[in-house]
Amino acid sequence: MRKIITVMLITLLFVSFTGAINPAVAQTTPDPTLRVAWEVAEETIQVEHSEQHSHWVFGPQPTVWIEYANGTDIAENSYRVEVGYDLFINIIIPKAFLGVGNELDSIQFWGTRDVLRSPSFGLEYNATAERWNCVAFIYVPGVEEPRSSSFIQLDSLASSFTEETDYYEVIFAITYSTLILPQILSTGMQVIDKDGRPVMPSWLAQNIRGEFGSPPIGFGIAVNPFDFSLPNYYYADIVNEFANIIHYVDVNDTFIVRMMSSVQIGRTLIPFTQLTQNLSYMITVNWTYPVGLDVSEAVLFNKDLTWTQREFDLYPFMFLNVNSSDVSVLAGYIDLTWEWLNLGGGIGMWFPHLSVIENSTIELSQYYVADEVNTGAFDDRHRIQWAGYFTNETDLDPGFGFGGIIEPEMGLVTVLDVDDKPIIARPEIKERATLKLSFRAAFIEAFVYKMDGSIANVAQQGEPLNLTLLVHRDVNELNGSIVYEILDIDSGLTALFNLTQQLKDITIEVKGSIMDGNETHYWRIDITHKMVLDFETGMPTTISSYRVNMYLRGGALLWSVTLPTIHLLVSDFDLTLGTDLSILEVMFNFDSEALSMVIERATVKVGIIQNVRIQDQYGNWTYPYWLNDTQLTIEQYNALVDSWTDQYNQIDLSTSTIWSPRNLRLGVVPYYTPPTWVVTDNGAIDLDGNIFTEDDQYFILRTGYWDHWGNITVNGMRVGVGFDPSPGQPGDEFWSENWMGVVKQEIWFTTNETFYWYHTDGSPVSPIEMVEIQSTLWADIDNDIPLPGYEYVSWLSKNRTLDLSTIPGIEQGRWTSTWFAWGTTQNFWVSIAGDQATLAHFKAEYAGLLIFNDGIGPSESAPDFSIVRGQVVTEEVTHLVLIDDVESVELRRPFGATNSSGDVIVDPDTEVRFGVTVSNVDVTIYPLQVEHSSALRGAWDFRQSYQGVIGLNSTNFDYWITDATIEEMAFDITFNVDMVEFDPEDSQTWNHAVSFKVDQVIGDWTLTDFDNSVLNGRSLAVNFFGVLTSGTATRYYADERPVTDSNSASLDASYYRFGDEDTPYAEVSMGELPYIWGGDSYTETHYSGSSTAPIGAFSIMYESASGNSVTNWNVDVSMLFMTAGYSNWGGHDIICDPVFVAYTSSLQSGASTTTTTTPSTNGEGNPATLYLIVGGVVALVVIVCVMYRRR
Repeated sequence: MRKIITVMLITLLFVSFTGAINPAVAQTTPDPTLRVAWEVAEETIQVEHSEQHSHWVFGPQPTVWIEYANGTDIAENSYRVEVGYDLFINIIIPKAFLGVGNELDSIQFWGTRDVLRSPSFGLEYNATAERWNCVAFIYVPGVEEPRSSSFIQLDSLASSFTEETDYYEVIFAITYSTLILPQILSTGMQVIDKDGRPVMPSWLAQNIRGEFGSPPIGFGIAVNPFDFSLPNYYYADIVNEFANIIHYVDVNDTFIVRMMSSVQIGRTLIPFTQLTQNLSYMITVNWTYPVGLDVSEAVLFNKDLTWTQREFDLYPFMFLNVNSSDVSVLAGYIDLTWEWLNLGGGIGMWFPHLSVIENSTIELSQYYVADEVNTGAFDDRHRIQWAGYFTNETDLDPGFGFGGIIEPEMGLVTVLDVDDKPIIARPEIKERATLKLSFRAAFIEAFVYKMDGSIANVAQQGEPLNLTLLVHRDVNELNGSIVYEILDIDSGLTALFNLTQQLKDITIEVKGSIMDGNETHYWRIDITHKMVLDFETGMPTTISSYRVNMYLRGGALLWSVTLPTIHLLVSDFDLTLGTDLSILEVMFNFDSEALSMVIERATVKVGIIQNVRIQDQYGNWTYPYWLNDTQLTIEQYNALVDSWTDQYNQIDLSTSTIWSPRNLRLGVVPYYTPPTWVVTDNGAIDLDGNIFTEDDQYFILRTGYWDHWGNITVNGMRVGVGFDPSPGQPGDEFWSENWMGVVKQEIWFTTNETFYWYHTDGSPVSPIEMVEIQSTLWADIDNDIPLPGYEYVSWLSKNRTLDLSTIPGIEQGRWTSTWFAWGTTQNFWVSIAGDQATLAHFKAEYAGLLIFNDGIGPSESAPDFSIVRGQVVTEEVTHLVLIDDVESVELRRPFGATNSSGDVIVDPDTEVRFGVTVSNVDVTIYPLQVEHSSALRGAWDFRQSYQGVIGLNSTNFDYWITDATIEEMAFDITFNVDMVEFDPEDSQTWNHAVSFKVDQVIGDWTLTDFDNSVLNGRSLAVNFFGVLTSGTATRYYADERPVTDSNSASLDASYYRFGDEDTPYAEVSMGELPYIWGGDSYTETHYSGSSTAPIGAFSIMYESASGNSVTNWNVDVSMLFMTAGYSNWGGHDIICDPVFVAYTSSLQSGASTTTTTTPSTNGEGNPATLYLIVGGVVALVVIVCVMYRRR
């Protein structure tokens, strides 16, 4: 898996149980005691809840930039800083970014690298506590752990925080004070609201836009633009005098080449087109060329690269030129030179400069006449235009014709801003062929219309359609005759040839494919529809074919067959021939039996009957009879005559055809079209994808409404265990409460959502404009059929009460879910002094099941999550599993008891066993990932918003909701006391440990909608979370590595320790534990893997927009989520024993609890604990800042 390393600074909330507590009264017996009590209960409560939640789907985004002390952006010097430099990190956060009703708590900024043993730093401003914090770490050779460093120092007095009406601004004043090895640190930032939640852009904005920019810092080294860049872009197209994009011009047709950029355009020279094929103008030149450039552009960053010479034949060219003083069109020959361009900070690049060598014998106006009025620099040099037209002397065809296709290769063009910094071409220039222009060459503009005249992006079977082809070609080349004068170079003589052409037919063929399947098989159908329009007979011919490829689900190809049929019908067609524009209109439809499809490819071929004659000495058009039996044998002459007579030839014009729409969609078929829209730098959606047309850029606010009512039924058991190892001596008592059973929620609900669209200046969109927006986004708004390219955002333009009846596995207006509740709390004294005591409280609970594909991420046999630009992502985890209902619940009481409650005292050596089994467990398997995006979603997303259906694909298990039954799920707990003595040399041996070993069984699975073969090779993760609260700072450890950021990327570990390194309170073992597996009939012992998981992932999976949970707990920033992974699963049963250990005596040395704190680097502010996490085999470096929060 592509592992994106990020750094999170998360503030954890600690709950202190410190209070005036009297020490325990001495027991009458000095012997250790163990008390066990239990109670079985079943109860039902009525629930009712309403909520309203608003957030920006597209809205204002934070901005970050870093300045030197003199106010210059470090980007101006390739982000390079030297030791001793003072820097200002500027961050502006729009209040709207936090969401409606949310307030800022803290802002965090960090710098790190994605390699092992790299220096890192973190900064934070806590607005609630009005406190600044800083931490930095380096690695010392030969030492495994990182050490605190002052290579970055924070000056809190020079730093500032400002709250304005619409935004927050924070400025971190830092100094690069201690030399580190030259390297580049990537930076990132995060905003935390007062609910302790990281605030992120919506996944739609994140998925397309990427991130809000956070610049790198090059410590003693410049940043190579190939490694990191925040480029400026330009867009270019060709339009007519009415600003409409055009693709065809003839002689004397004015066209305008436009170039637009968000920065001022300084200079460029665009080789636009060759002007003539006259050999007398051809020259041969030698160009200097970099060795290795054909292999990689990286050689251009080597100032000492090797050069060679290459020979080129050149014809006169037309150039579009702009420089600081002139915008003009030039004629001449291309000349290539190279310039070493200093990009700052010691980084440079060889830039190719295409210049023009003007030739006095070339008169530009002979070929091109410029329009001086519409040529020039406009909008303060943000728009450059070249306007004019070609003459009848322009010759682009090396053959008999004169026309050609013009499409300048902008990848070879250097465009610089006014500061001589490169500007990059927008990808849509190439993707949408905006600079493709046909001059006097065969060119077709093809349109498929509905009967109302709109473009038919989506059509239904049986729907009448109009196909209109605008054929740009000299009518004599289609249906007429042309005389060509051919020069014989050897003899110097010319001959006249007459080519007569008769239009015979046109063949249009479209192809597409679909995939579908059932529980056992899936199939791919390749679809072809062809129409042949015969202009001689006036009759159309159509044919369709379906090539069916059948596969076993999860297996190989079974068979393939082609089925011919006719599902394309032409009712009428009409051809109008014009001098240089001919129009073909075809009325057609796909019949009701035609399979739904997306047209992926189209070909257009014109059939012509051609005759060739030559003019003899008498002026007659004839065959070259004088060659018969002279220069040609009789047989050769007869063959020549045949080849000149009534020859039928097809001309393929497919590459010279531009279609609207690009991909017509027939019927209802899942199909992904890359988004047409983009997200601008300020977080707005740009509907047409062209950021230079700003009238279609909008902010979108979503407000969701949710009402539910129903009941919650609890069927479970609580078991309490109390252990006193030394009665009469206060401080080492231990007591635990354990619960198990099911919590069934049955609710009825209604939900709706409303969207508010705003222009980027804050003004609301009018109702009339909203109708126009909807017509842009929808093919059929009433039936929820979006236009291709807008599938992921069209729903944002339609207010609705949700109808969930079309979503598989989701019941309209009703939700039944059952949570398998298992958990334990473990409580013990941390310190006792006089009549005061401090209590530690450890809690661990079951946190659900995940299905994942092992081997993509770094954690072996365990699922991996990453934090990418503030967003939780995963390539491994594919599904979330939630229980709908269970057939039966078995609660096993301690000591085999049958009564519903009990309370006994036993010897501490007594093993205590109890447990729970749920049988015939009906589950829903939810796809966690959204197809074609990095977004994750949970069970609430399918019920609270229309966006839940986005990316569902019935042909792909990874993106489809499906039902299953699990034979059983069982947890059997074995409680033991280990009266060990404390060993300071053994990191895992502590006084009086008590352990909860959980015999865990997850039974066989049976899928409903898919064959179980889709689970082959997949792995299962059983999740838990742990929480430790006390009067001291919480410390979590994954193996021997401190983990204090519970929302960071996954870390692999075999066990987890809760507490200080030298004073642990609890430990959970999940990795490297043996388990057996039904997939091999329990013949081999396998070993589990384990990893942490970010809290953000579980918030997405289990919680609603406002924080309601489908579990019996809510996600909290103090939780550490731990996964037990079983790579060998495939739907078979798993039997394994994770272990939860508590240490009842934290006072091994007889002293009070150790509290380890580190002051902020600059010595100011409240104590803060700051850690560096080194992720072992994960190669993860995370800076974590844990601070007390004042509310």
